[in-house]
Amino acid sequence: MSIITELKELSGDEMVRHSIVLSSAVCPGILTLQIFKPELLLTLPVVNAVLLAISLSLPLLILLYILVMLSDHVHSHGEPLTPTVGLAISSLLASALEYTVLVSAYLNKWSLRDYISTINSVILVGLVGLAWLAFRLGRKERKDKSANGRT
Repeated sequence: MSIITELKELSGDEMVRHSIVLSSAVCPGILTLQIFKPELLLTLPVVNAVLLAISLSLPLLILLYILVMLSDHVHSHGEPLTPTVGLAISSLLASALEYTVLVSAYLNKWSLRDYISTINSVILVGLVGLAWLAFRLGRKERKDKSANGRT
C-alpha cells in the first residue's frame, strides 16, 4: 500500500490526531528557529529546516507521551487511553509548554542557550516525574500481587 492510499483510509478523527501530532512536532521548532536563528531558516533547504525543527521539538514530545501513557496506566478508572489519543494529548501539552517558554524567551530577550537550558530543565523535571510514576506503578503492582496472594 502506498502512503496516499493509507491517508485516504484514515477516518476524520484519525486525520485530526495525526495533523495535531505533525503540527506540534514541526511548528514550535520552526518558530524557535525563526526567533533565534532566522538566517539559518532562510539558508537551509526546506527538508533540512523541517528535520531540524522536528529535532528541536521531539524530545519533549516523546517524554510527555511516556508520562501521559504511564499516568493513565496508574490512574485509569475507565478504559485506558489508546496510543493515538495519548500521542495527541502529549502533543498538545508539548506545544503548550514550548510556546510558553518561547514567549518568555522572546519577551525577556533570552539567548538560544538560555532557551535550550530552560527546555532541558523541563525535560529533566519530566524525567524525575517519569521515575516517580514508574516507582508508583511498581508499588501499585506489588500491592495488587500481595492482595491477590492473600485472598
